[in-house]
Amino acid sequence: VATLLQLASATAALGHGGQRYRPRLLLARRGSFDEPARTESPVAMGAPLVADPAHLAAVQRGLEAVMHGPTG
Repeated sequence: VATLLQLASATAALGHGGQRYRPRLLLARRGSFDEPARTESPVAMGAPLVADPAHLAAVQRGLEAVMHGPTG
């Protein structure tokens, strides 16, 4: 059983070359309206999960075909 956040994190890792990042809810924040927004950089979680880049490329091509292929 997986949560929606776990599924989203796994799918995002496929798009980021196997690298997982700590989930976050905000892209930027500010103390008040007159302050510039402070963006936070993504925080990587461990080493990339890809043992063989060819396998990752095959999965990415499959995901792209599902969305953009002739029968997708």
